[in-house]
Amino acid sequence: MDGASGTSSKLGELLNARLARPLETLRKELGSAKNALAAAETALAGVKLDPAELEGAARSASSHEGGPGLRQLREGVMVLDSATSQVAILNALMTEAVRFAQRVALFIARGDSFTCWAAAGFTRTGGITDEQAKAAAIPIRLATVLKYASESQQIYLGGSGGQPDNDQLYSRLGNIDPVELCAVPIKNKGRVAAVFYADSGNSREGITSAEGLEILVTVAGMAVELLPVRQAKPVAAPAAPQPTPHPAPVHATAQPAPVAAPQAASAPRPVAAVSSPAMAAVAEGTRSPEEQKLHDAAKRFARLLVSEIKLYNEAKVVEGRKNRDLYQRLKDDIDRSRQMYGQRVSPKIASSTNYFFEELVNTLAEGDKASLAGFPE
Repeated sequence: MDGASGTSSKLGELLNARLARPLETLRKELGSAKNALAAAETALAGVKLDPAELEGAARSASSHEGGPGLRQLREGVMVLDSATSQVAILNALMTEAVRFAQRVALFIARGDSFTCWAAAGFTRTGGITDEQAKAAAIPIRLATVLKYASESQQIYLGGSGGQPDNDQLYSRLGNIDPVELCAVPIKNKGRVAAVFYADSGNSREGITSAEGLEILVTVAGMAVELLPVRQAKPVAAPAAPQPTPHPAPVHATAQPAPVAAPQAASAPRPVAAVSSPAMAAVAEGTRSPEEQKLHDAAKRFARLLVSEIKLYNEAKVVEGRKNRDLYQRLKDDIDRSRQMYGQRVSPKIASSTNYFFEELVNTLAEGDKASLAGFPE
């Protein structure tokens, strides 16, 4: 219990540290809004309004009740927290973020371009659909807000002319020159894995809530980073097998039974070679249900770790398969994930199986074991 409590405390401290600035900005905005409301109430004291005007004001206020606020932000954070896979987290981010900006997109660095992985809000603003936006590829060499956020690891928030080559970005996103836009780096394991983009589309009022977007993106990045820890519980070693009772001793009979004359030895029958999958199936058939659950958990964790490597290094994976040097290209990521696998899986299972390497071969190398040359099996 102490270990779990300590981990929860550390996660709480990390979350508070990352969200301190945007939450403080929201508090200041709420304070300013309250002050403005109080001033308005003072100014309107004693002023009589026509009933028709009151009804119109009520309709106007009700039309804005669905706008984003702390309640919507809280709902968005809960949706992100309940997602159980990387794809689900990123899709949830797009769904929730479009409530705080007119258009949003997620760009992942692939090769020499920022490639749009997901988009939302483009269809409703006109000029380009969400599917068309997903085809956008922005050269990394161009000085856009995407490059700024990726290299500086800082948030960009400002007008459309903040970077020299932003027009190259807009030309691929429907030729709309937005009043305001922001770009937020998404970090994973200390490095920028993607850049979240949002703009005001064809609205002249700017982004609805840049602070809300910053909080959602921060929570999404943390959710992806902590996903392996949350999904994979420590795998305990299976219980020791019970000793097999010794058979009762057999007493010799007074007269031994006659032994038949030996027959001529026949040639041995050829035995077909057993493949690794077949041997694995045989091994699984001899395990207890509890032990099999532990092995299944170890396989799932290995699959999760390798899928993460593939998701954030797609260009390197393609080149590594082509040149058969995957391990050399992705050594840091593979070694880091291998270390995490060793920490979460019991030594007995880790020493008797090789699930992590098998997943590397199947998922990353597509069966080409030679492309992982140098990996310490």
